[in-house]
Amino acid sequence: MLMLSRIFATDEGEVNVSYHFASKKELEDFIKSEVLGVAETMEILGVTYQRLSKLMESGRITPIKIFQKDKLFFRTDVESLSKELKELRKKYRPYDVE
Repeated sequence: MLMLSRIFATDEGEVNVSYHFASKKELEDFIKSEVLGVAETMEILGVTYQRLSKLMESGRITPIKIFQKDKLFFRTDVESLSKELKELRKKYRPYDVE
């Protein structure tokens, strides 16, 4: 059995989540569906690389792995931030929201 653990922050504090996989194939499928690279992350967030860098510097999003030319993010973190950014766009740029 393979296991993956992660800790993430919520409004109530930190939450530890564990994923258990019966096979390597299950783990691979999880990674393919739940882990995103920089290009996919920028597309979902609707931001440029420079803005993504600023979001990382400010701690709004944290990569789970950093490579020389890419970074990996959990889909749930990206989707959560995307929702937050959309709300801020509605509030501060109502003319620019779809």
